[in-house]
Amino acid sequence: MYYNFPEQRVHQRFGQDLPVQCRTVSEQEFLSARLVDFSRGGAFIELDRLMPAGEEVVLKIVGCRPQKVEEEASRTIRGRVVWAVRHGKKGSGEFGAGIHFLVLQEW
Repeated sequence: MYYNFPEQRVHQRFGQDLPVQCRTVSEQEFLSARLVDFSRGGAFIELDRLMPAGEEVVLKIVGCRPQKVEEEASRTIRGRVVWAVRHGKKGSGEFGAGIHFLVLQEW
């Protein structure tokens, strides 16, 4: 089923296809996910498990290279799931989640 909601984004989105890790704040283990797009205010990820709306999550981006640092590093971003969807594509990110960033550190 397709819903045609009016555009409510405040910040421009940038398309991406980047492996990330995601977990709820109550969990210790990260799950593999894919960052599909992002903006200053949030992101859309695909993963193999439903993340319920309202759930607070931690995204970890591995392999980013901050300025003036030679080795690769990782960045974590806290957010809240504002909506979730089931794509029905088994094995390739069956579920999707729209995440609103709660705390975004300067990179």
